[in-house]
Amino acid sequence: MKDFKDKVAVITEAASGIGFDIAKRAVMEGMIVVIADIEEESLISAENELRKMGDHIVAVHNDVSKANDMANLAQKTIDIYGEVHLLFNIAGVTLLNRFTWEHIIYDWEWIMGVNLWGCYSWYSNICTNYVSSELRFYHSIHGFWVLSAFFLIALTIVGHVSGGKLCPIPSIINNSAPGMEFAISFPPVTGTSGSSPP
Repeated sequence: MKDFKDKVAVITEAASGIGFDIAKRAVMEGMIVVIADIEEESLISAENELRKMGDHIVAVHNDVSKANDMANLAQKTIDIYGEVHLLFNIAGVTLLNRFTWEHIIYDWEWIMGVNLWGCYSWYSNICTNYVSSELRFYHSIHGFWVLSAFFLIALTIVGHVSGGKLCPIPSIINNSAPGMEFAISFPPVTGTSGSSPP
C-alpha cells in the first residue's frame, strides 16, 4: 500500500505509547483512524489530541480480552466505513519477575486473554466479512492445529532455557494432524536444578 489517504486504520491500545504514535502518523497520512483502548479517560484525551490533527477519528472503549468488545469494535468499524485496510493490534501484557511455572492460572488467563484471544476475536470477526468460505474452512482445520502446536513448542523451549524445570526431557513428536508432523528436541540439561536460569 503506497497511498494511505482515506484508508481505514484500526489501532488497539491507542491511548498512549506506540499505539498513540501510530495513530498520529496515520492521521498525518490522511487516514481514517479508529482508536481503541481499555483506559477510557486516556482514550478520550487521545481522541481530543488526534482531532486537532484531523477530522476522521473514532474512539471505541474496548477490552481486547473480551470477545464481545472485539466483535463490537469490528462491527462498529464495518458499519461506519465498510472496510478495514490496516489493523495494528498493539495491546499486549506480560508479568515479570517470575518463572513460567510460578504463574497461577489467573495469570495465564489474563495474558492469553489479551495477547491471544484478543487477536483471534478480531481476526475471526474480520474474516467473517472478508474471507471466502474456502479459506475459512482451511484455517478451521489447520489454523488451530498450528497455533496450539506452536504454543507447545514455545512452552518446551521455555522449559529448556529455564533449566528443564517444565520438561526434564525437552522433546516433542506429534503426528496429530494428517499430513502434518514436526519434531523438536534439545540436548539434555545438565548442571542445574531448574530453580533458576542457567
